[in-house]
Amino acid sequence: QLPDMLCHISYVPLAVGVGCASGAMAPLLTRNMTVPVKRSHLFTTSADNQTSALVCVYEGERKFARDNCSLASFTLSGIPPAPRGVPRIEIVCDVDADEVFTVSAQELVSGRQAHVRFSVDGRLSCEDLSRMIDEAAENEADDGVYFDGAVALQRLESSVLSVRAQADTVAESEREVLQGACGHSLAWIDARYNDRTVTRGQVEAQRTHFE
Repeated sequence: QLPDMLCHISYVPLAVGVGCASGAMAPLLTRNMTVPVKRSHLFTTSADNQTSALVCVYEGERKFARDNCSLASFTLSGIPPAPRGVPRIEIVCDVDADEVFTVSAQELVSGRQAHVRFSVDGRLSCEDLSRMIDEAAENEADDGVYFDGAVALQRLESSVLSVRAQADTVAESEREVLQGACGHSLAWIDARYNDRTVTRGQVEAQRTHFE
């Protein structure tokens, strides 16, 4: 039985987060946090020379964004062109005393920012909340297997981008080989983002091949 306190927005009724390129939801707020509350997290771009980013906000207890409920979305534009993974975008979720959510995104070099405001009060009944929490518990094991794969993909991507950033520091004869290996691995990663069947073992095998 869902505690009565969860039926009121004085507590965050469900986790609130944003969707990632991997398909996972990155939580900004966790269930049962008291309001007012404010939390932030750093993100980056998923493509070279990306100048805008669509920020999709979800609520729910599942590991992947598409299994949760969409709350709002907005676009941050004017991101200075840069290699994938270089820009730093701070996303902030702020719930004020009036129970209004503000989710904002700011690119930290240019200062460009955008935001959206919304309320979740009364959007879901207590029965809906209970059902979503129960469904998350029922699917926790299966979700966890593929979430581990998504996390492994993100870590592999970070490693590959770090190596690619050092390409200009090596001899020209080695540079082409290095850039080719990085390009191949990034293409492999991109093809598997949002793939709910990729496992950590598959990603680690690709990491071994890359190294």
